[in-house]
Amino acid sequence: MLDPLPRALGGVPVVASDELVVGGRGVAGESPLTAQVLSALARPTPAERSAALCGLGITHVARARGADVDGAPERLAPALGESSLLTSPDLEVGALTCADTVVARVGPSRGETVLLALAWSAFAGCLAAGLAPRRARGTPPRRG
Repeated sequence: MLDPLPRALGGVPVVASDELVVGGRGVAGESPLTAQVLSALARPTPAERSAALCGLGITHVARARGADVDGAPERLAPALGESSLLTSPDLEVGALTCADTVVARVGPSRGETVLLALAWSAFAGCLAAGLAPRRARGTPPRRG
């Protein structure tokens, strides 16, 4: 894939059409998720398309704009029920309006915080255990 957007998003899962168009005829791709997304995009109304995408776990949509993609089939980028997050001459990004609104979180979850605290506590305990015999003997740690 030559599209730089998936790489720019880091580890965020991205679904893109893997259909190959040769001589105006489409050759189906191999990804089952892409096939499900295309099926969701074929629904009759923007609200139904958005709901189907939300059901697949998709919460945001990015569309390329400009001369490069003007000839792309409409079925790959139909209207959706979304709120615009970014509009530029080259890119359009929107957040889908899902019934189960996904709240983006920044930083670790509560469970990740607890595990991180336990890991640091274990590290500090190992460090303290390594220094304890020296303190018991009254030997100052060597410097340098």
